[in-house]
Amino acid sequence: MLNFYFKISSQLINSRVTILYLNIPYRITTDSVLNTESKHITQDEDVSLIKACVEKQRKAQKELYEKYYSKLFPISMRYMKDREEAKETTQIAFIKIFNAIEKYDHKGSFAGWMSRITVNTCLDQLRKRSRNFEDGDLSTMHEVGIEPSALSNFSEQDLLNLIQALDDKERMVFSLVEIEGFKHKEVAEILSISEGTSRWYLNQAKKSLKAMIIKSNYDERG
Repeated sequence: MLNFYFKISSQLINSRVTILYLNIPYRITTDSVLNTESKHITQDEDVSLIKACVEKQRKAQKELYEKYYSKLFPISMRYMKDREEAKETTQIAFIKIFNAIEKYDHKGSFAGWMSRITVNTCLDQLRKRSRNFEDGDLSTMHEVGIEPSALSNFSEQDLLNLIQALDDKERMVFSLVEIEGFKHKEVAEILSISEGTSRWYLNQAKKSLKAMIIKSNYDERG
C-alpha cells in the first residue's frame, strides 16, 4: 500500500502526532521530529539559550535559528508546495517561536514544542487559501494502492516532490493521515471537515500520486 512507502525518513517525513484541544480549532502537538535519543540532551543544552531568547537577545535568537532551521524546514517542506513557500513558512514559524518562547514550560522536548508551532503554521498558511473543502461522493470511492515495484526508482526527494505537487487540500489531508499518523476523526476536527471528506481527499491524493508515479515511470521508459 502507498502509505508504507511514504514513511521513509525519520527526520524529513516520518513523525507521529497527537492532538490537544485549546478552545479553538484543534492544534497539533507532537513529541518531536528529532531523534528521541538526543532529545533530552538537546533540551538541557538549550536552557541558557532559551533564557537568552526570552530576554530578546539578538545573538541568542540567531544561534537558535541557525541551530534548528535545518530541523524545522523539512516539516514545512512536507506541507507547502515548494521550497520558497517552505522557507517563508519556516520564517513565520520562527517569528511565532520567538514571540511565544517565554510560554515554553520546559516540561517536554523543546524541539517538539517548536515542531508543533511549525506544523500549525503550515496548516494556518494553507487554510488561508483552502477554505472550502468539497464533500466527495464516498459511494463511488475505491481505495487506491500502488505496487512496491512502481516506487523502486524513486528517491526520498522524488517522493517529497510528488507530495508537494498535490493540490493543497489533498496534501494537507495526505500529510496528516499518511505521514503524521492522524485518524480521520482527528483530521476532521483539525480542518473542520467531516470524516467522510477527510477520507475522500485522502483517496484523491493517492489517486493523484498514483497517476504521477505511473507517468514518471512511463516517461523514464521513453
